[in-house]
This record gives sequence, C-alpha cells and structure tokens, in this order.
Amino acid sequence: DIVASGMNKSSNPCNDFWEYACGNWISTTPIPPGEAVWNRFKLLFKAVKEKMR
Repeated sequence: DIVASGMNKSSNPCNDFWEYACGNWISTTPIPPGEAVWNRFKLLFKAVKEKMR
C-alpha cells in the first residue's frame, strides 16, 4: 500500500504525528538535484511525463 509504505510505524503518533505519517517517505526518498520540493505528486507527474515521451 502506497500510504503505509511512507509511514514510520515505529514512531508514536501522539508524540510526533508528522514523523509517524511521513517519516519513512522522508528517510527513503531523496530530493532529486534541481528540485526544491519533492513529494508523491511530483514523483507521479515525472513518471507520467516520461511515459508520454
């Protein structure tokens, strides 16, 4: 599941919900060179753009 794969289930959501919800995504997904922001939407956009070429 794409949502669950981005979660850090070892973090306590009561102490740090952001880390719980997004921690694994941040630790496993580097920001590509030339990008100021990188998220799932930009990742999807890039994949679609490459397939359309």
